[in-house]
Amino acid sequence: MYDDEQIELLGALMEDDEDPILGARRMTRVPARRGGSRAARRALVKALVPSTPGVPKPGFREFPLGFAPIQFTPTSGLTLNLVAQPQRPHKGTRLVLDIVRSAAGSGGLITVSSILVGQQNQLQSAQPIIAAAFEQDSTYVQLALDAATPGIDVIIGVTCSAAPGAGETVDVGGALWGTAIG
Repeated sequence: MYDDEQIELLGALMEDDEDPILGARRMTRVPARRGGSRAARRALVKALVPSTPGVPKPGFREFPLGFAPIQFTPTSGLTLNLVAQPQRPHKGTRLVLDIVRSAAGSGGLITVSSILVGQQNQLQSAQPIIAAAFEQDSTYVQLALDAATPGIDVIIGVTCSAAPGAGETVDVGGALWGTAIG
């Protein structure tokens, strides 16, 4: 076990908030060498155990989930899917879409026709939502999607109201920001 001087040196104790030690955790008391509070001992062990390089600490963190871009062409059809496969449990909270047209008038209105987590549609109605609602500078677009676990696809159904003209394209890419357990 560590003595009080070693514990202070490692930053497990902080007497005041004016000069905190980087990476230190505040503890209300030092656990006894034998007995003492289990929670206090666990907190001390967590503070003293170094993290393993390349391995994220367990807990909740904000991550983007990227979607492979899709491209509407004159022959692609009017509905395509953005698909993502999370590598750790992910609960989406904000969808961001980027739409790039090859010409000013190419294609029609771009809408989101479905947001699927597995087979569960996350939209409130069968009517589509305009993709402009999910642009990067949109506000009030917080979502509370079901959690997607590894092996469960997240699929965004994207529809173009009219096919682009000959030689024109409409590209759509996206990211789903949310909380991941890692």
